[in-house]
Amino acid sequence: MHFIYVVNHRNVSFSFKSGYGNGSTQSQAEHILQRIKQRVKQCGLTLHPEKTKIVYCKDFKRQKQYREIKFDFLGYTFQPRTSKSKKTDKLFLGYDCAMSIQSISRIFETIRKMEIPRMRCDKIVGIAYHLNPKLRGWIRYFGKYRGYSLSKVFLCASYQIGKVGKV
Repeated sequence: MHFIYVVNHRNVSFSFKSGYGNGSTQSQAEHILQRIKQRVKQCGLTLHPEKTKIVYCKDFKRQKQYREIKFDFLGYTFQPRTSKSKKTDKLFLGYDCAMSIQSISRIFETIRKMEIPRMRCDKIVGIAYHLNPKLRGWIRYFGKYRGYSLSKVFLCASYQIGKVGKV
């Protein structure tokens, strides 16, 4: 079996995997989580009860039913996703990450707050001067895994830029 532990304390998050062999079970995962809680408590810290959980990495090899099979971590959502094999070009169910819905929403809000159609720029170059650093940062961070999820961001930015001449 394959489990991921997601531990979040305030704004510091970390996750780790367990169970690469056949011997890992739900009870072992819970035991490890209790040990983590004890260690964190020794350091004078506590874990956030809603953000600390054990997640089952369900994919084509692991088909058991568990309550938690997805989680958000550092702006990505990890969950079962359809993937294409590099060797056979066939589709299979893998456990992978992509940009989270919350991240996409925050980016949309950032683009809207820029009020691109109301910018006082003589040319499109002025708008690009303000927008490019943000787009580059999002592309560098979220473009690593499943970069196509950025297409919604580009569509939103294009729409806002397209409104420039209409205001």
